[in-house]
Amino acid sequence: MNTVIIVLGAPNSSDGRLSVIAKSRYDQAYQTYLHNPKAKILCTGGFGAHFNTTDCAHERYTKQLFY
Repeated sequence: MNTVIIVLGAPNSSDGRLSVIAKSRYDQAYQTYLHNPKAKILCTGGFGAHFNTTDCAHERYTKQLFY
């Protein structure tokens, strides 16, 4: 069976720094991955006035932490 770890989007700052909730979602996903190293990780999140006002989708900032 294939396992996918989904990291839900959360706000980031105007310069791409992850919010506390975004960082905690990353931390939990990473801990889950350590116990399931064959799992695939899917980061989510896009753009929005109250969510992410940068030129890059939120998922890109989260994904950078994994790689």
